[in-house]
Amino acid sequence: MAGAALLTLIEIGAAQAWSGAGHEIVADIAAAQLKPEARKAVDALLAGQHLSTMAQASGWADVVRLVVPEGQPSHLVRLPLDGSPYDEKRDCDGQRCVVAAIGSYAAVLRDAQAPAAAKVAALNYVIHLVGDVHQPLHASADPGKRMVSVAGRTMRLHDLWDEAIIGRRGKPPLELARSITASAACRAEPSLDPAGWAVEGRDIARDVIFGDPRLKSDADVPDLGVSYLDERWPVVRARLLLAGCRLGALLNSIFVRTGDVSPTNVDVPVGEDRSG
Repeated sequence: MAGAALLTLIEIGAAQAWSGAGHEIVADIAAAQLKPEARKAVDALLAGQHLSTMAQASGWADVVRLVVPEGQPSHLVRLPLDGSPYDEKRDCDGQRCVVAAIGSYAAVLRDAQAPAAAKVAALNYVIHLVGDVHQPLHASADPGKRMVSVAGRTMRLHDLWDEAIIGRRGKPPLELARSITASAACRAEPSLDPAGWAVEGRDIARDVIFGDPRLKSDADVPDLGVSYLDERWPVVRARLLLAGCRLGALLNSIFVRTGDVSPTNVDVPVGEDRSG
């Protein structure tokens, strides 16, 4: 995409009121993990959009997809629910799935010759897409289009996992991010692998979401009950934490040029739900 067109898209995004509490939470967690050199590089790319935080940029990819849909990467990867591993040829036609897109935009950020506008857009995509690949229904062959009822509201199962479980907490994103990291810390892991992250999510979709007996109801719109939002919060919380830790580690691996930057996972305390 030409530099002028990218700048136009960046201005479109910056003019919007960002949405998506989950993406803001992931961005806030990641920002707290940045090494000084990465912090400096990220701040410079944010300043180019008249933004001051990663959370403010976290919804840009959704805004641009609505305004200029052609050529946008997919925010999903549809992994089979039979448990088979990620297969690039089968699962990522045209190299536009979320797994390949994260790798492509990370490569732009690593490229010293890439235009500034391309790097700004790439940062925004990476912030958003790392969050998306950790949402279980973004990695499932069944993305959760079925309608369900919760607390008198009818919505897609996908939207319930995108928004309603987090919204049930009733707290601003930054406050939720801080409360999540107060109970667990990021820890080192051997690699940063978007395909592996997607497989984790697919397995949660298969076992936790679609394995729930309440979804096996014959009702056209099964009523999951308000308790569902509380029961599934530990899974969502764990995925948000992993996404934030991994996003921070990915940005450190891109922008910290000297020293040993260890990728990070999350150290979940004993007794914490590890299913997410």
